[in-house]
Amino acid sequence: MPAATPQMRASLPQRQARRAGRLRVQVDDAGSEDWWEHGLNEPGVVVIDSTQALLNTLASAGDRLVVLHYFAHWCGACRALHPKASQILAERSATVVHALVEYDSQKALAKRLGVKVLPFFQLYRGAAGKVDEFSATLTKVNRLREALQTHDVPPNSRPAGTADASIFTALQE
Repeated sequence: MPAATPQMRASLPQRQARRAGRLRVQVDDAGSEDWWEHGLNEPGVVVIDSTQALLNTLASAGDRLVVLHYFAHWCGACRALHPKASQILAERSATVVHALVEYDSQKALAKRLGVKVLPFFQLYRGAAGKVDEFSATLTKVNRLREALQTHDVPPNSRPAGTADASIFTALQE
């Protein structure tokens, strides 16, 4: 096996940083952002940093669909899916709230709500309750599209049914 060249040695930390999710992506000359910060300034995007923030988001959403998007900085599948999921949800920002939940900082909240795998999505119709949940990867991004087509519909054309208020019970525990 040939000896490592200076170029190979120099790229090793970059490869390790990329695998660990710490590689920064250059946005413009003014600065840079981490991959999970992409799209944070888009309309309809909120960051859930506490249980109270989640409850406030659900309550203030009214009849809009709230998509909880769970991710972790170290998660390769999350990193791959994030730009596409952000793009899909941004296209529906008038009717959908994209709520980002960072798993490691909100682990207790995520566990109370049944999150066991990442990336994970839960869809709530405002404060009324959960209407869907699923895990998705970049190859399964159509799951997100299908869920939005099913649940992001005008109020009077939705199928009748009872809301799942389990989130409020889970958060009280």
